[in-house]
Amino acid sequence: MKDKMQETPLTETALLILLAMYKPNHGYGVMQFVEEKTKGRVVFGPGTLYGAINNLEKKKWITLHAVIEGERKKEYVITDLGKEQVKSELLRMQEVYIIGMEITRLGEWCMIKKFRIFLNPIEGQEKWLNEKAAEGLRLLKVGRFFYEFEQCKNNQYQYAVDYIGNNSNAQRKEYESFLEEVGINYFEKPLNIGQFSFGKVKYRPYANKGGKLATSWGMINRELLILEKECNGKPFNIYSNAEDKIQALKERRKPHIYLFILILLMGGYFTFAKRYMLDAAFMNSQNSFSNSVVTLLLGVMGTITIARMVQLSLSIKSLKEIGNIQE
Repeated sequence: MKDKMQETPLTETALLILLAMYKPNHGYGVMQFVEEKTKGRVVFGPGTLYGAINNLEKKKWITLHAVIEGERKKEYVITDLGKEQVKSELLRMQEVYIIGMEITRLGEWCMIKKFRIFLNPIEGQEKWLNEKAAEGLRLLKVGRFFYEFEQCKNNQYQYAVDYIGNNSNAQRKEYESFLEEVGINYFEKPLNIGQFSFGKVKYRPYANKGGKLATSWGMINRELLILEKECNGKPFNIYSNAEDKIQALKERRKPHIYLFILILLMGGYFTFAKRYMLDAAFMNSQNSFSNSVVTLLLGVMGTITIARMVQLSLSIKSLKEIGNIQE
C-alpha cells in the first residue's frame, strides 16, 4: 500500500505554516515568517491562517505548545507526523524540479563548475566523481582540469574510469559504440603520459597495433573514459574477473615505464651537458640555477612515476594471489 503522505501534495499554505512551526510560533509570528521568507510574495490574511492552523491541528501535524498569558496568544509546534509530511513534500518537489530541468533545459542556468587535478587519475578521479554523485551532482561536461555538474538526486548516478590510451582510434570507436548499446554514458578525458610529441602527432610506444601514432582527430586527449550509469545499488565494476583486471593494470603500467625511461634519458642528457659546460668554462650562475631546477623537477617526476609503477605492480601481484593466476 502506498503511503498516504505521498499521494496528496501539500498546499503552499500548509507547507509554509509547517515550516514556520519547526520552532514554537504563534499566528502573528507565522505571518511575519512567511512574508519575510517569501519576500512579500505570500501574505496570509487572518481568516486564511486561522482556518489553516485549525485544520493542521486536527490532522495532528501541529500541536499546542503553550499559551502566552496576558497576550492571549497560542503557540504551536510541528509534530513528528508533520515533519514526515514536510519531508515527503520536499522530496516530491525535488523530483518534479529535476524532471522540469531535464525537459526545459533550464538546468543550464544551474551549472556547477569545479576545478580538480588528480595525482591518481583513475582511482582518485573515480572516487571524487562518486562523492559528487552522492552529494546530488551529475557530470555534464569534462575538460582537462574543469568539470561541470548539474543537480540530481543523491546517489542517482555512479561513475567508473577506464584507461584506453593503449587502444587505436578504431578500437576506441568500437568500444564507445558498445557502451552506447548497453546504455552506459561516457566522457572522453586526456591523460598524457609516456608520449612523445611531433607537432600534432604523438608517438605512443606502449600502444596496441595501429595505435602507436596518435593524432589530434584520433586518440590525442582521449586516453581516459569516464563511464556513467544510473545507480542500482551494486558496485560499478568495469572488469568483472581477475584476468581482465590484471591486464588492465598492466596496460596502465606501460606508459609509466616509458615515462620513467624518458626521465632517465633527460636526466642523463642534462648531467652530460652540465659536465660539458663546466669543462668548457661556459657554466654561469643562471645556467647552474636552471639546471638545478630541471634536475629537481626530473627527480620529483621520477619519484612519482616509480611510486605509481610500484602501486600498480602490487595491485597486479595481489590480484594474482587472490585468483591464483600464473603468468
